[in-house]
Amino acid sequence: MEDGQRQEDDYVWRFSLEAPAGESDDPLADMIRSFMEGFLMIGSFTRNGKDVHVDGLRLSDRKGIIALTMKKGG
Repeated sequence: MEDGQRQEDDYVWRFSLEAPAGESDDPLADMIRSFMEGFLMIGSFTRNGKDVHVDGLRLSDRKGIIALTMKKGG
């Protein structure tokens, strides 16, 4: 890399993601939970054009369900 040239990161979040401390011992699951809860405050999932209620997710390389706890009024 030449002097003065900024190295580009492969993947950069353009928004803040903050998982509540102590949610679990899996930081990736906490980050995804926080992101999904934020998304569900502004959007929704659909199937065949109809809204689908989502209250959890499963990561393909991990066991168990990650529960989403939605805040009222979001």
